[in-house]
Amino acid sequence: GFSGAEAGGESSPTLTDIIVSGNRALYNGGGISNYGSSKGVSSPVLTNVTISGNSTDYDGAGMYNYGRGGVSSPVLTNVTVSGNRAGSNAGGIYNDGLGGVSNPVLTNVTISGNGAHYGGGLYNDDSSGGVSNPLLVNSIVWGNAATFGPQTFNSNYSNPTLQVSYSIVQGARQH
Repeated sequence: GFSGAEAGGESSPTLTDIIVSGNRALYNGGGISNYGSSKGVSSPVLTNVTISGNSTDYDGAGMYNYGRGGVSSPVLTNVTVSGNRAGSNAGGIYNDGLGGVSNPVLTNVTISGNGAHYGGGLYNDDSSGGVSNPLLVNSIVWGNAATFGPQTFNSNYSNPTLQVSYSIVQGARQH
């Protein structure tokens, strides 16, 4: 895994044709951690990437996006997030604005076979005046496991919006 930018810095790498697998974090972000803390920007661009078999004792086993007063809005295209396990929240992808912004854009992304206590596939939180509005385009969130919110979970303390376009989210009402 890797982490992001603090105090107004930027860490937004472009990753193409890679596999992030078999990593373990004691805290957050088993596979990839993106921190946009204190007006920093950590919004990597991932294309043709597999994030699988990662784990964490806490949040975001596959990917952890943390705005915390900055911006952490990665862009994922043709990405598979599978087989990741979190001890707490988000087996797949954790998005937390926390006074900042975490609006990832996921296009042609499959989030499947991940597990956590809350939010097996996606966990979204926009607490402390932050914004967390992930956009899924032509994507699939299916077959994840969690005690609460197997596919997606929005924090009880906030009101994030999961925007879905031409996508399938298991258990969601189709319009």
